[in-house]
Amino acid sequence: METSNQHNTADCFVFARRFASQRRRGWAIYSAAFGVMSLVFIVLGNLIMSMVGLLIVIGAAVAFGWMSAIAGRLRAEITEA
Repeated sequence: METSNQHNTADCFVFARRFASQRRRGWAIYSAAFGVMSLVFIVLGNLIMSMVGLLIVIGAAVAFGWMSAIAGRLRAEITEA
């Protein structure tokens, strides 16, 4: 699971840079914020073992929410083109 979280975190920052280069400031901030949140949940999960299950659930919800929003945005870009 750790590798998956690392990839999701990297994806957030890759998309943040992509949206920033396209001058889509809102999407860039949104992606960067979720990248930071993902890092926070990874660190907290390693530090607070008694709450690791809850942190995994919250982190997964955040990650899937971000991925769904990005997928919807990219699909809209394809239909616009």
